[in-house]
Amino acid sequence: MPDDRVLAAMYGAQYAAQHGADYDIDRPRDTDAVLTFLKDRPAGTILDFGCGHGDLISAIHGQTSWTAVGLELD
Repeated sequence: MPDDRVLAAMYGAQYAAQHGADYDIDRPRDTDAVLTFLKDRPAGTILDFGCGHGDLISAIHGQTSWTAVGLELD
């Protein structure tokens, strides 16, 4: 996962100030951890790089109001 410095460089200082450090998922490969993280936040869009067969995308669509998009390069 990108750290605060990288996110601020990508999205600007306003993003970091608005979201603080509350955008980090401790275990991004753990579907339950991701779902718990998303359920505690207002719905938005999440991009899953390296989504494989789309299991996480399916879980997000089925269990949250978030929009999930996957990108698999293989």
